[in-house]
Amino acid sequence: MCDAEDLPTSIEPFDAIVSAGLLEFVSSPERVLAEARRVSTKRCKLVLLVPTRSFFGRLYRRWHSSHSVEVRLFDIPSIRSMSDATGWRILKSHFIWPFSLVLGLGPR
Repeated sequence: MCDAEDLPTSIEPFDAIVSAGLLEFVSSPERVLAEARRVSTKRCKLVLLVPTRSFFGRLYRRWHSSHSVEVRLFDIPSIRSMSDATGWRILKSHFIWPFSLVLGLGPR
């Protein structure tokens, strides 16, 4: 195990990375994406599952908040901004009811 915001420098590059239930809980999702890009191959595919800025997403965040856990919500523009800044591009996106967004990213 390791910190997704500070991966080991000796790690071998990955051809595929899946992040489900992670970005909404870290202090810097941008740093996680940057680290994922650093340890990925030129053909790597990154799959993200994140909660959306929606009514049900806000209920999800409220439930976690009642347990003293901060949750960040996302939308396509926020993911696009982070991916552009960290060397990724959105290849696919799909909304999953009631509040999740699945995105496929590839290197720029």
